[in-house]
Amino acid sequence: MNCIDVRRILAATPASREPDVLRHLQQCQSCARYAEREKLLSARIDRQLNVAVPDGLTSRIMLQQRLTEEKRYRRHRDYWQALAASVLLAVGLIAGMFMVNYPYSLEEVALAHVRDEPMALQVEDNIQLTQLNDLLAPYNLKLQQAIGRVAFAMPCRIRQYVGAHLVMEGEYGKVTVLIMPGEYVIARKALQGRDLQGLLIPMDGGSIAIIAQAREPLGTIETRISQALRHTV
Repeated sequence: MNCIDVRRILAATPASREPDVLRHLQQCQSCARYAEREKLLSARIDRQLNVAVPDGLTSRIMLQQRLTEEKRYRRHRDYWQALAASVLLAVGLIAGMFMVNYPYSLEEVALAHVRDEPMALQVEDNIQLTQLNDLLAPYNLKLQQAIGRVAFAMPCRIRQYVGAHLVMEGEYGKVTVLIMPGEYVIARKALQGRDLQGLLIPMDGGSIAIIAQAREPLGTIETRISQALRHTV
């Protein structure tokens, strides 16, 4: 089992106990670190979704139901108005319970992802176009032509969605490309960190982040990807 297969499994099931996955994690430090990050992220999301029910909510709902039933026999019109109000209240409570505000902006997460994966910038593979398209296929994406030398390519999670983490050769050094299905942006936007610069670009079904050191011209990489990447659905 290779790194791409293992990371796809871990993205869906961070606590996977499949024997092949466990054997791979014992031999691959990079994927072991990825597995640990996936567990921490899953735990963080679970904590945010675990919203406590307000004290006395059940009693208040039961009381409201009794009052509504009494009014039903008094005035038919008032009953329907009260029912409508109760439905709106229930919808509001449910929406409030399950609304999860992710703690970081997409810009911050993209820049932090590059800093947290220094090993990706050290890999010197030469990933072929067919391999890249195998990686992108689960997200209904395809590269119609080569985009230059790709030294690293793996699945990765950006916030709550899984996408692809690529590293390409730039003019002055390595350039990270994060393909992020499900993470939408309205318009092209520049990114700026203390040691990094980047672009956040809309695409069909999500967005793309291109990040590198300050002096790297990112327009060339942006053009290559924009011309090659297509949504297949």
